[in-house]
Amino acid sequence: MPVEERHNATYNPLCEVFPRIASCEYVRYGVGGVQETRSALCILGLNMINDKVKKLLTKVSFRVEQFYVISLCDVLINFKLRF
Repeated sequence: MPVEERHNATYNPLCEVFPRIASCEYVRYGVGGVQETRSALCILGLNMINDKVKKLLTKVSFRVEQFYVISLCDVLINFKLRF
């Protein structure tokens, strides 16, 4: 679980879509000039544009879902009143 989620104790869907931590392998020169391959967890830079786009799309989809539910309820009520 990413640090942001552990700190706030809330679920953040942005951490699933735009991960903040990745597994990295890098090569470095160790003792005696020998090449070593190391594995580490790399913290990725925050991409603010992706976060803003995701928030916008989430809000838009939520509004569309609300409109759909209201329209569906209206159709069902009108259908019931006819029969």
